Amino acid sequence: MAAPVEPLSAFPLYQPLPRPYRGPIADAHMHARDAAAMENYWTVARLYGIHYACPIVELPVALELQQRYGDHVRPIVWGIRPRQENFQDLGAFRRKKEALLEAIAQHGWRWVKLWFTPRFLYWHRVWLDDPHLDFFFERMARLHLNLLVHVADPDVWFVREHGDRAREVKRQHYLQLERRLQAYPHMVFQLAHFAGYPEDLDFLDRLLERYPQVVLDSSATKWVAREFSRHGERARRFMVRWQERIVFGTDLVAHPEREKEGPRDHYATRFYVHQRLWEQAGVFDSPIEDADSLEPPRFYGLALPEDVLRRFYWDNAARLYALPVPHVGSTLGGTVGGQ
Repeated sequence: MAAPVEPLSAFPLYQPLPRPYRGPIADAHMHARDAAAMENYWTVARLYGIHYACPIVELPVALELQQRYGDHVRPIVWGIRPRQENFQDLGAFRRKKEALLEAIAQHGWRWVKLWFTPRFLYWHRVWLDDPHLDFFFERMARLHLNLLVHVADPDVWFVREHGDRAREVKRQHYLQLERRLQAYPHMVFQLAHFAGYPEDLDFLDRLLERYPQVVLDSSATKWVAREFSRHGERARRFMVRWQERIVFGTDLVAHPEREKEGPRDHYATRFYVHQRLWEQAGVFDSPIEDADSLEPPRFYGLALPEDVLRRFYWDNAARLYALPVPHVGSTLGGTVGGQ
């Protein structure tokens, strides 16, 4: 595991630089255990200009979050959980999931989360395009729901698992996604972590060209900062070209057990990396330990133009998640003290 070159105290985590874009920001991909666990997240998110969050949660937590935070959250409800599902009784599974989708729609939420990485396949032997899941997509389409899906793991994971066949196996893994994209051209698919392939921008170009209903998100901070930013100017051109098809997200998990660096430092390290990655030029040391990096973690700032940042941080998420323009002074309030 590669450790940062300096201790956390050496990084100005609580002194965000002036931003070239000064409007609202939406974190369109994060997770939360419950409403109480969101407090530390919000304390730091406010400091970095975040007005809205789209937490991935179970249905009861979605209700709790909306009651507590109102329009500041747009829940993304788990549709099929990685480890909790029972595919042995398919009739019961179908009844449970159809009821869940109906409840999501009745509450006015539009987004459902699926996690179909290779590990899910190893555990359950169920693919995203499995015919047993046709009912799920048909009901989503009927209810006009959209999908956030995590479909692949980093290249380094595939290399560890498959060696010389890593690239071939990873490409084959996307066939399950493409079959669903072809079958549901009117359903929006937000593909997590740059579609799970920040390592290959040519692949992402072709995916976006072929499927106009696809949007990408920038979540998975370490992975994206390490792999996407190393493309340098090519990554910047990609962001400019697809500026209306990419949304900002952190993949932060608001959960006390996940706050490795400390209750506030955990969130601040991720927001710090994202601000420098997207808004500034230069090579930056990362404050986050990175198990997949052989060298001290660093990333390259892309210094995106202001109009691109506006679409990335706000316009695209506001359109997809029906976010209201915040009123002056309509933040959650509060400051970070003692940091």
